[in-house]
Amino acid sequence: MAKNQRPGKRQPTRRTPAKKATTDAQSAASSAVPEGTASANATSGEDVKHSAAKTSPPSKSKPIESKEKQFADSIRVAGQRETVEAIVVAFILAMFVRLFVFEVFVIPTGSMAPALMGAHKDIWCQECGQRFQIGASIEEQAMSVVVGGDCPNCRYPNSLDLANESGDKTFSGDRILVSKFAYAMHDPDRWDVVVFKTPTNPKRNFIKRLVGLPNEILEIYHGDLYSRPLDGSKDAMILRKPEDKLMAMRHLVYDSAFQPQAFVGTELPTRMQAWQPGLETPPTGSWQIERTAEGLKAQLDSTQSPQQRHWMRYYHDFPTSDQWAAAKGSKPIPDARPFDGRAITDFYAYNSFYNVRQKTVYAGQPKRGLFSGGRDFAEDYVSGGPLQQFNGFNFDADDEARAHSGRHWVGDLMVEAELSTGPGSEEVVVELVEAGVLHQCVIDLKTGQATLQLLLEGQRLSAFDGPEGATVDQVTASTGLRAGDSFSVRLSNFDNQLLLWIDGSQISCDGPTTYQGDKVRTGAESYPRFENNGNPLDAAPVALAVRGGKASVNHVVLHRDKYYISSKEAGPEIIDYPFDGLHQFLRVYENPSLWLETNFWSLRRRTEFPLADDQFFTMGDNSPQSADARCWGRGRFGPRLPERYHDDAYSYSDATYVPRELMIGKALFVFWPHPWSGTIPMPNFGRFRLIE
Repeated sequence: MAKNQRPGKRQPTRRTPAKKATTDAQSAASSAVPEGTASANATSGEDVKHSAAKTSPPSKSKPIESKEKQFADSIRVAGQRETVEAIVVAFILAMFVRLFVFEVFVIPTGSMAPALMGAHKDIWCQECGQRFQIGASIEEQAMSVVVGGDCPNCRYPNSLDLANESGDKTFSGDRILVSKFAYAMHDPDRWDVVVFKTPTNPKRNFIKRLVGLPNEILEIYHGDLYSRPLDGSKDAMILRKPEDKLMAMRHLVYDSAFQPQAFVGTELPTRMQAWQPGLETPPTGSWQIERTAEGLKAQLDSTQSPQQRHWMRYYHDFPTSDQWAAAKGSKPIPDARPFDGRAITDFYAYNSFYNVRQKTVYAGQPKRGLFSGGRDFAEDYVSGGPLQQFNGFNFDADDEARAHSGRHWVGDLMVEAELSTGPGSEEVVVELVEAGVLHQCVIDLKTGQATLQLLLEGQRLSAFDGPEGATVDQVTASTGLRAGDSFSVRLSNFDNQLLLWIDGSQISCDGPTTYQGDKVRTGAESYPRFENNGNPLDAAPVALAVRGGKASVNHVVLHRDKYYISSKEAGPEIIDYPFDGLHQFLRVYENPSLWLETNFWSLRRRTEFPLADDQFFTMGDNSPQSADARCWGRGRFGPRLPERYHDDAYSYSDATYVPRELMIGKALFVFWPHPWSGTIPMPNFGRFRLIE
């Protein structure tokens, strides 16, 4: 036995180094050959046989692997381990993010409409082209089908073509991203849109707008919100929305760019009419207003009366079913009066849907939770046909349309207009009327100065907040506008505050533009006014005037503020009054001559909700259709839970507030609204947005 040779272990055969001509690949292949097999250099069968005869039988032990193969195996195992570790870490991070940072929620209902949509239909008005959404959550709740909805601009009752138009199907609610970490850094802010566990049932999540903060008493009165300290040390103050919230929460009333095509070229008056004080018919030599397929066009040449203000006013009125029928039948339009107006109300396009029983539209037995589409249609159903086809099914289209009108008068308005002035123009006036009080912005085109003022019976009111508790009768601002300029002007009267924008930028004034409501009208006096067609006041609550030279108006848009309904009662629809006299409301709102005679203005409720430490008050933007903190608590939101359920999970079942511990987070972003239907579904990019 050779020296240092271990017993029982066969020594490897000495190999001859490969020739230099051998490639690296060949060398690697040769060295990887296990011991006891034929060499790759054998050139004949005889040599192979001879070599095999001299070689010991193969060992039964595991062959020894080369270093290269061992290295490759180690890399493969390490890679697999890293992949598994990455998946585990990603899962843990995803769970951490979901539990503590962000979470995705789907909006199920329309209580936050129009800011956030539940199940809905996305519609372009068949007459004026205005885009709007109507609710469709009722399809699951009541085993019904939504077959149409009213346009918020022209109030045309649109009928849906469920059989042929994929865009008329029901879309799911918005998907939103919620920050769970936001309120770990700071307290919730008023007007935030928040997600929380419902005090009446903590297993359910709600999304609402936060309007009441701890240690205050929140009051709801005449559509506005007020706050006073819980200890009663100060009087209630109106809560004013900041600019971003104000713009996000407004509701469309009228857009002159979208004119109903059926009335183009007919004698039906436009809703913007030339007007002069004291006249009961449109004046001559004033604004020439034309309804075209592209929108409303208004031209003024006042060179013959340069010192006179030439006015045009917005009359809030809509075509009747008879007028629609006459226009579509190319017949004379009945009752075409230029100065007809009515009160602006809290109409919600989202709530204006028409729904019928499923068997009226679809053949076969209805199934709960089945959205429209994917079924055979009933033999008598005319898809896209007039809504009057459903009149035989306990449905009256005219009554349904009137029922969609809001129950509450809204006086807080915002108007925006695009004007072009001539070199001889001297003055522009923008006016909003609320409860008979004129809220004006007067722009001097010689100096560019804008003056904000409130007028009652021709006299300025000293109502704007001044220094040290005093009040002043006007505030001014510099705009830089001059005669000959083209510009957009926006004026709002929301929450007892006038705000002015020029070309989209808010203008700063030399003093506060907030005013004291009780210096203008007391609560009992806050209702719409009408004198006659020569002074329509709230029946035509928006006006524009130009003095001197020539001018044109190419676009007018009117919005209203949100009206928060004062109630502590739950029901199919929440109202401000202790009764729901729909036809009485409509009769009064549609007839300005009755505004002074009726007594139901004084019946509007004033409700209050005290909030202690860590208690927050939330409400839905869709105030008539929101089950929120107004109607929670014992006996006001369904039957009281049995005593056996009164454990920690239901410790707030009687609360009319959201405790801090049930707050989940702040809604940040609509990241996936419904896609558009088609051969290739397209994302609805227009609704990707931050939540204000």
